[in-house]
Amino acid sequence: QAATFDAEYDIVVCGGGGGGLPSALFSRWLGNKVLVLEKAGTLGGTSFKAAYWYWVPNNAAMRKAGMEDSKSDFLKYVARLSAPQTFDPNAPRYGLNEWEYSMCEAIWESASDGAELLASKDALPYRHVAPVPDYFAEMGYKGNTGRVLFPKDGAPTMSDGGRVATRTLSLACRRDGVDIKTGHRVQKVILNDKGEVIGVEAKV
Repeated sequence: QAATFDAEYDIVVCGGGGGGLPSALFSRWLGNKVLVLEKAGTLGGTSFKAAYWYWVPNNAAMRKAGMEDSKSDFLKYVARLSAPQTFDPNAPRYGLNEWEYSMCEAIWESASDGAELLASKDALPYRHVAPVPDYFAEMGYKGNTGRVLFPKDGAPTMSDGGRVATRTLSLACRRDGVDIKTGHRVQKVILNDKGEVIGVEAKV
């Protein structure tokens, strides 16, 4: 790798871990020119060390198995966990403010589509681990099992999902034209006179 470079991209993703690599792929599949900058010498971040059980409400495998995961039950569950001090099961947004509610709602509505897209493009094939319960499943809301997916080629012990996911996601990035630079720590965000982000500076 060159010690310095100057280039233009539509999207720069800071971090090549469990969030950064899928984000880079989604953006690339929309037609953007994408660069991933990772501060470490290898990809994966903390996700590389993780079991990588990823939590997808109302996922396609659940629906295929006849497991119901209603939107209201999901939203009550996440509202109680994320904002217990304001949680109200009888309130229209269960005690969440409008922004918080819309973010939680987006997870229920979009996470499964994202997981299916990643799987269909061989970036993150999965297997459904239906019996695994949610954390705090004892709270009693419906749909407390069935939301966990795991990288398809992971070991039966499900201990190596992070390594498998990092491999398949990074291979898909390189296959589909996402540029990746490791050993590049983003140090500064560059703004224009309107306060809009127009670039970053990274240190090698």
